[in-house]
Amino acid sequence: MSVAEPQRPASSARRSKARRATMHLVLPSLTALGMAAALPPLEWFPLAWIALVPLCVVLSDRTAFAETYIGVYLGGLVFQLLHLDWMRTAYGSQGVSGPHALNWLLQGVVVAVFWVLLVFVGRAIYRKRPMPMTLLLPVLWVAFEFGRKQLWRTFVDQTGTPWGMLGYSQLRWLPIVQIADLGGVYAIGGLLAMVNGALWDLMGLWRGRTASRSGRWAPLAAVLCVAAAAAYGGWRLSENAATDGPTVMLMPAWTPKITEKHPLDRPVDILLWSELDSNQTIWEMAQARAVGVEQLADEVRRIIENPTAEMTADVVGMFEQQAKQFDATLVIGCERLVATPQRMTKYNSMACVHPTRGYLGAYDKVFLVPWTEFTPRTPFRVFHRGSRGYTPGERCPVFPARCAAASRDFLFTPSICYDNCFEEFYTQAMRSDDGPPDFFLHGGSEGQDRSYRLALNMLRMSQLRAIECRRAIVRNIAYGYSGLIDANGRYSEVADRVVHQPTWIGAIPVDRRSSLYVRFGNWFAWTAIVTCGLLWLIPRRRPQAAKAQG
Repeated sequence: MSVAEPQRPASSARRSKARRATMHLVLPSLTALGMAAALPPLEWFPLAWIALVPLCVVLSDRTAFAETYIGVYLGGLVFQLLHLDWMRTAYGSQGVSGPHALNWLLQGVVVAVFWVLLVFVGRAIYRKRPMPMTLLLPVLWVAFEFGRKQLWRTFVDQTGTPWGMLGYSQLRWLPIVQIADLGGVYAIGGLLAMVNGALWDLMGLWRGRTASRSGRWAPLAAVLCVAAAAAYGGWRLSENAATDGPTVMLMPAWTPKITEKHPLDRPVDILLWSELDSNQTIWEMAQARAVGVEQLADEVRRIIENPTAEMTADVVGMFEQQAKQFDATLVIGCERLVATPQRMTKYNSMACVHPTRGYLGAYDKVFLVPWTEFTPRTPFRVFHRGSRGYTPGERCPVFPARCAAASRDFLFTPSICYDNCFEEFYTQAMRSDDGPPDFFLHGGSEGQDRSYRLALNMLRMSQLRAIECRRAIVRNIAYGYSGLIDANGRYSEVADRVVHQPTWIGAIPVDRRSSLYVRFGNWFAWTAIVTCGLLWLIPRRRPQAAKAQG
């Protein structure tokens, strides 16, 4: 009678290694799918609390597999392509034939590299200093999100890719996102990563893999942090700090006879239009005309010597007349062309006109949409078909708006479309030398994506900006979400996709609560970057017993 030979250990080890390599190849894509489902447009936000657990398997495994980094790169690519799919289908395009489909694909291919960098640094730290994922993962994740944005700004498009931040997934749970006024979207992302790491550590405890005291108690720290964040959020939401400010109406597309076409049914303090809604251009030629013609660049000389009817139109005078007729402050989207002796500069602007003080000036959009409104100076220019050639603005000005009920002026800062993706725009405005604004007025146009996936992402970002600064934001968005966001991030929609007639918002809730985030900026994210660097670079001290044995 023959007896089966026992399986050889080498064969078992090979199968185990193959199984683990396959897991490393697949698990990052599970994280990608969970994150994509947690973020807009699906917003299955509970998934964000568990989506990073599969990534912990890859981070904590000390075995080196080529499949590890292949799987991580594919996971990053899957996430980017799913989350930014609205870019592929812009303007009703199908397949990959749309005007932004190549940008969509290239951005996914490049950003996925940052996922590889995250895992490479994380595994290096974990091999050197094994520690609970409850502590390591939030540091890695915040450093990853913030570092990706800064590196993208430096090397790719001068703005920084704002998409895919995990903290934006929680805007439907208002108490938990109130911590944004402490550390921005990165504080929320760090809390989510901490809970994911705690779940992994609990799994290790259940399987008996964690013997250290810190590994046993670290998950409790995550529970306490979530409880503290929820308690803080409940306290912030319970505060009744807002007072009534100026009243505002959202206005439909501008026409020269808008005062006749859309007479107002009640007095109002502010009229807000959307981005470029006036189809008018303000020409500013004073600097070029102040010097001799022989000192002008050829482009500027041709325009000065052959002015068109559009150039000589008194657009500012027309706006001022309408502000007097409406007896309200006008905030209206337009183009602005400034002629200097050296060149013509074109801006995407919001003109601000006071009913008694006249034209106050204009805000020039700071964060232009790359590849659409300007062409970044990067190697990717060879794939680009051209842009509108706008120049980014450099200031976040503060303007006064009269409030009839209060018999005084309130301060506001305009913002345009893509600006609301960048927290630094709003924190810079809050530190203005003229004083912090009492509220923000935001005009945008998001018609390139008629599925409204882009619009929902932009709305969630605006809500978080309001919480970070503790200031209300009024939005007039063509083909997007128009309405009022209060300083706690609550959104009240008043118009469906496009404003077709004057739409009453009412009094803006003016909230002057302070914000740690406004005062110190991205201190939380920079702390994560520095901590991550120290953990990676500083060598671990060997115990004395180990030295003696060596």
